[in-house]
Amino acid sequence: MDIDSLAKSEFPSINNIHSLFQLFIAQLIKDFSSANFDSDFITHLKPDVQEIQFAIIDQLEKVEKISKTKLRNLLYRIDISEKQILKLSKNKTENSFNEILSELIIKRVLQKVIFKEYYKAKAK
Repeated sequence: MDIDSLAKSEFPSINNIHSLFQLFIAQLIKDFSSANFDSDFITHLKPDVQEIQFAIIDQLEKVEKISKTKLRNLLYRIDISEKQILKLSKNKTENSFNEILSELIIKRVLQKVIFKEYYKAKAK
């Protein structure tokens, strides 16, 4: 069974990977905007994990220089704990702090989208 077939069977509102990506982008915009981050860069992203990660790293680096509080607000909004950061930091010692954060952001936002779609389908 391919990913598109699995998505259609488990999540009827996700017709294909493109639909999943659009939901991911919408959630990422919502989370960044709610934390008072610039979210304009998100609308131009393509479904490429590296491109998304580099774009998020760029935003994190810009904000990191200005306000640690703003960064904490983003992590709180997305629901990334200090424990998760420390755990991944221990496993990925060669990665920068912002690389680790961007990976956690991508995973958590995608997880939120999948959970929402799963429970939306279950409710029907």
